[in-house]
Amino acid sequence: MVLILALFAIAVISLIFCAIFSKGKIRKVSIAISILIFLVPFVGLFKSNIQQGEFLSDFGPILILIAPPNDLWEPLGKVNLNYSKTEYQFEFTHKYVGNHVVDLSFNKLKVMEMAENNFEIEYVVSNGEKILFSQRSNKGWSYWGENNSGINYISYKVPQELPVNAKLFATVKVKGDISSFIKKYGPTRLSIRKGSDK
Repeated sequence: MVLILALFAIAVISLIFCAIFSKGKIRKVSIAISILIFLVPFVGLFKSNIQQGEFLSDFGPILILIAPPNDLWEPLGKVNLNYSKTEYQFEFTHKYVGNHVVDLSFNKLKVMEMAENNFEIEYVVSNGEKILFSQRSNKGWSYWGENNSGINYISYKVPQELPVNAKLFATVKVKGDISSFIKKYGPTRLSIRKGSDK
């Protein structure tokens, strides 16, 4: 470790020396590399803060793609769909910046198979005092994963449309033939979760 730090320090000093005393392209390249070398440790030290939107939140999705946190795919809220229930309440906090989705997940969807459904999903989010976000969709897009498959209905961005690190309350209404859907695809989970930033 000491050897790596010593080599790093020698490289930085050499680049700074080149940037000061060189001319033309060598100087420009030396300055650019010096800036990158200083940025890498900065980003490494503050990776979590950037991913969680404390500052430089525009770079959060890029860092999430490069170095995803261990708990990234843990749902913010989840509940099994019930035959006789159409409205679900959630309390949650967005932990990371970037795309988020409201979806239905289940196990019986083959790769590239589109799930048949007639659902309309309504998602209303408040901070307890006023509504911050509302979206309704009857068009979902299927996804296929290693552990399960499903349909995304609602998509939104944090912090552009909803805040990060703030307690929120959501109501999700599911309209459609829940009973037939569960009979065809098996137990189905309604989730609010981090979506892909690709």
